[in-house]
Amino acid sequence: MKTSQLPDFVDALRLVGGRIDRLWDSEGTDYPFGDAPDDNDPSSIRQRRIEYLVPPDNLEAHLPEFVEILLSSQDMHDASTIVAPLLGLQEEEALYRLNT
Repeated sequence: MKTSQLPDFVDALRLVGGRIDRLWDSEGTDYPFGDAPDDNDPSSIRQRRIEYLVPPDNLEAHLPEFVEILLSSQDMHDASTIVAPLLGLQEEEALYRLNT
């Protein structure tokens, strides 16, 4: 695609987006999507990232221990080794999640 074609491409995307919106408004109730959250919605993406980083139930149950371990550890590898069982994770998974 040439840069000179970008304005036409953007216009075409807007046209298609408008058609989809109109079809959804008129026929959207016919689709069997239910009330499930949209996986592409920014709030859904954020929630998945939070849940991926730290399992919330395990973190809440062991928060004081978790904070103490993080503060007293020499490095993240040391912390992840100790924290992994508290979070219900394998050591490698805990190390990856704490470092990303």
